[in-house]
Amino acid sequence: SAVEEGAVNKSAAENVFASLSVDPGLQQLLPYLTKYVSEQVTENLTNLPFLFSTMRLSKCLIVNPNLKTELYLHQLMPPILTCLVSKRLCLKGFEDHWSLRNLAATLIKKVCDQYAETYADLQP
Repeated sequence: SAVEEGAVNKSAAENVFASLSVDPGLQQLLPYLTKYVSEQVTENLTNLPFLFSTMRLSKCLIVNPNLKTELYLHQLMPPILTCLVSKRLCLKGFEDHWSLRNLAATLIKKVCDQYAETYADLQP
């Protein structure tokens, strides 16, 4: 049934995100993944489920202790900030865009906490 298929797909997505959060082999792919995040947020600005998945991917890249994500913050921060402050993130007003904005705010806080000492101009 569609419900079972949705549960399987959600479980598979959770497994992918869990792997992305710890996989040390992603360093070589990091430039492509950050470019993907940037492009996809721009191209799918009103597709809320897709934006949410893209921000979850960004979170995985930021929290992965095996990656040198700071080298690509200049590519990751604009799409995260876009998901925080964009005027319209969904097509229907009743969609929960606030959860996406909260996730984006959490990611910005994480980046500031994690890299503020290394990059003094990251925070005012």
